[in-house]
Amino acid sequence: MADYEIVYHAEIRCYWCGCDCGTVSSRKPINDPGEPIEYHPRGGEVRVVRRLGEVRCPRCRGPVFAENPEKRRIYPDFVFRQRRPRRPKETKVA
Repeated sequence: MADYEIVYHAEIRCYWCGCDCGTVSSRKPINDPGEPIEYHPRGGEVRVVRRLGEVRCPRCRGPVFAENPEKRRIYPDFVFRQRRPRRPKETKVA
């Protein structure tokens, strides 16, 4: 059982003008149809799209493509276990 989660990230670029349009992230590979994709436009709010074809270039309204898709592992925050205090030294009685 894996103690991490896999997330796919990619930069989004326009086919026509080459503009850097933002990034996308998804739990499944970016090109799988029907999986929700989080689109993070440059200088805008995050929105969820169903496929990459719904995203258009903000400058020329052209089609976009995912450049350099990569798979990342997201680990949960590690909680350190509290150490027990040390036992006091026993005093030797002579």
